[in-house]
Amino acid sequence: MGKEQFDYRSPRIFVESGLAENSIISLDDDTTHYLKNVLRRPDGAPLRVFNGRDGEFMALFAPQSKKVYVLEVQNRIREQAQNLREIHLIFCPIKKDRQDFLIEKAVELGATHFHPVLTQQTVIRDLNETRIKKQIQEAAEQCERLDIPKLEPLVKLDQLLRSWNETIPLYAAVERSDTNPITSSSSSCAILIGPEGGFSDDEKNTLLDHPKVTAVTLCERILRAETAALFSLSILASG
Repeated sequence: MGKEQFDYRSPRIFVESGLAENSIISLDDDTTHYLKNVLRRPDGAPLRVFNGRDGEFMALFAPQSKKVYVLEVQNRIREQAQNLREIHLIFCPIKKDRQDFLIEKAVELGATHFHPVLTQQTVIRDLNETRIKKQIQEAAEQCERLDIPKLEPLVKLDQLLRSWNETIPLYAAVERSDTNPITSSSSSCAILIGPEGGFSDDEKNTLLDHPKVTAVTLCERILRAETAALFSLSILASG
C-alpha cells in the first residue's frame, strides 16, 4: 500500500458500523457533507476511521454516485485496547461555554464515563444529551482515542449514591473539609465534583459519612467547577 495510507495527518472520523478489512461503510448525508464540503476531501482521499470497538483502520472516501459516498475500509492500523481502566467524572451541569470546555478537556484527559447529577444548589437543571454526545465524539476523534466515553443519564445525587457500584472507588471533592488530598490512582475510580455554589451542608455531611464515598480535598483554594474537575482528572489519570 502507498505511504499516504499510513499518514496520521489524514482526517479521523467515528462511525457506528462494525469495521473489518475490505468492508464498505455507508455514510450518512451529514458525514458526507462534512468530509466533502468542510474538510474538502477529494474523491479517493485517505481517512482514518474507528468505532470504539474494532480498532482503527485506513479507509478511502469513495463516491458511489454524485451525492452518495462510502468508506472503502482497508488495513487496520491500531488494535483496540482491552480492559481499559475506567475513570468516571460525576459533575453538575454548568453554563454552556464552561461545560463545553469541561467536556472536551475531560475526554482528552481520559474520562471514560460522564455522570451528570443534580444537587440541592445546582443552578442549571437540564442537559442537552445529544449535543454533549456529539462533543464527546468530536473530542475523541481529535485526541486520537480509540474509545468513545459514555454519557450517563442525568440523575439526582442521592439516586446516584444509592445505585453506585461499590467496586469502583468513589471520591468526592468536598471543599473546606478536614480530609486527605486527592492522589493518583492506577485502577478504576470516580470523582464527584460539586456545583458552582458548592454542596449544601446536608450533602457535605452525607458525603463525609457515606460508606461508598471517600471525601478528598483538591487544594487550599476554592476552584471553579470545571477547574476542579479537570484538576482531579489530571491527578487520577496520572496513576
